[in-house]
Amino acid sequence: MTRVGIAVAALYLLGLAGGAGGATPAPGELVFSSTRAPDFHDEVYVLDTSTGARRNVSRNATADGQPAISPDRRTIAFASNRSGLGEAVWVAPAQGGAPRRVHAPLPGRIGALEWSADGRWIAFQLGRSGRLDAVHVVSRAGGRPRLVATGALSMAWLTARTLAVDQSEDVTVRSLDGRVLRRHRGALGAASARGELALFATGRIEIVAPDGRRRATVRGFGPFAWSRDGSRLAYSLKADGVGIAVVDRTGPPVC
Repeated sequence: MTRVGIAVAALYLLGLAGGAGGATPAPGELVFSSTRAPDFHDEVYVLDTSTGARRNVSRNATADGQPAISPDRRTIAFASNRSGLGEAVWVAPAQGGAPRRVHAPLPGRIGALEWSADGRWIAFQLGRSGRLDAVHVVSRAGGRPRLVATGALSMAWLTARTLAVDQSEDVTVRSLDGRVLRRHRGALGAASARGELALFATGRIEIVAPDGRRRATVRGFGPFAWSRDGSRLAYSLKADGVGIAVVDRTGPPVC
């Protein structure tokens, strides 16, 4: 791991950084997917970091992966093809219990899963052979997924009702029905809890306010990590991942 990778990881461990899908179910616990005996296929586990004990929350005869914890830390969403008819988003209680399928199976493979800040919606990327991913959202209560965008490289929630979608050097901010609210040039770096974007283009990072105005431009590279409250952004100083800087969301350096 590069020094910036270690530094950004440390920010998460110290609780500075935040973001959907990375929260712990409870203090001292982590959620992850792994292939382990006796199942020998991916399952979703919750790990108690103080004791090393882990519990399987998705136990099934087929692979389960892409876990994401809800904002209230009570529910874990994950992807599974346990029906054999295609992948779907499932949810299970973080403390253990029967998983529930959220929507009908879809053709393709589900990639990243992210919860909205209010915990009402789950966004996911669905990839099919030879195509870039499509972004969908579905209610945690269940129902038919809504198509938000196609040709997506990555996505991030901005608010509980808007998503930022990276469509190859063109980042669009979209409503849950897929309407384009605004468009930015660059690649999606990260979205903050305040609804601000860090966009990357050729050694330059632009911090964009929720209303679309450019707040600041700094020199730097990814990976990126916003603080949990969205007030600071950490990033790499060099393309090779050496060095790290932290700036206030308005641009002035912090360290």
